[in-house]
Amino acid sequence: MFLRIYDNNSKKYFKSICYAKIDVGAFEKAVVINPHSNCVELVNMFDEVKPDYHRPLYEIINSDGTEKWHLANVDTLDTLNKYLKANKLYKRALTHIAGYPDLCNDVELLIKLFENKSVPLTETKITVRTNEDISEWNYIRTQEDADKFMELFVGFHDATIQKMTYEESQSCRKLNVIFDNTGWFGVAELCFEGLITLHLTPPPENCTNDFETALLKVEDGLVLWASDIEELDNSETIENFDYEYDYIKALNLKWRKID
Repeated sequence: MFLRIYDNNSKKYFKSICYAKIDVGAFEKAVVINPHSNCVELVNMFDEVKPDYHRPLYEIINSDGTEKWHLANVDTLDTLNKYLKANKLYKRALTHIAGYPDLCNDVELLIKLFENKSVPLTETKITVRTNEDISEWNYIRTQEDADKFMELFVGFHDATIQKMTYEESQSCRKLNVIFDNTGWFGVAELCFEGLITLHLTPPPENCTNDFETALLKVEDGLVLWASDIEELDNSETIENFDYEYDYIKALNLKWRKID
């Protein structure tokens, strides 16, 4: 599982593999690795002080890898619950912990996470993981990654949308777009995960459907693709961007050349 997380301390977003989920519903928590602090962290789904149930502190990009998760065993839950209750660290009795096996039954680490919310990665036995499909896709993680792809794809000049496929489930909002730029680069498939907005304005009759240029922007763990513009206005962000022509907002973007 891959998440976009808001760090309340630094007021910045980061992305991480989810190593475990603890508790359920509005009380759910995720165990992640914060690349800024190089720590394993226990993150609440909602802010404990001022919960906004429309703005969770983490969002699911995809659920890849959860087929390898295990459930914590009864002994782990029993030991953890006794410690949390005795030390007044958690008001609820935990009934559900699911995650990678090197974490979900590591009672010592789970206790440290409840006590401190953060544990240096070097003090754990966690196997650091990356995206399951890293050998199949090129991930756009930074603006530098976006700029390199734009250079390869010639800024979408003369490119056309060949096909779109949308998939939705409880933990997936994925849009795959095949762009044909045969004259310059070839055909590329872009996968927008954690789709936020898709806005399309098909060309009118007697007009070509190729793009003059496009924008690819990465900011605050979000990605924006927009046709026929090159820069955002000074006051615009990806979150507040709106536009009369084609644009896509998502939590994540990856691409591959298919022809």
